[in-house]
Amino acid sequence: MATYQTELPDETISTVVSGTTVEQLKGKSFTEIIDTLIFPTTVRDLVQPQLYYSSMQSLVEVGSEF
Repeated sequence: MATYQTELPDETISTVVSGTTVEQLKGKSFTEIIDTLIFPTTVRDLVQPQLYYSSMQSLVEVGSEF
């Protein structure tokens, strides 16, 4: 199986897949590279679900007693 070989410097950054360097692609098969280009992995931010509950029926001033 053919692998990616290049004479570009390792620190060369891809303009297609942001942040990908030549060094990261060296030795990968062409199938792996094409898969990476067509189906890039996206990292999503994890948002912690939140639930708020209040039995208060009206606004209460901070520092006041209810």
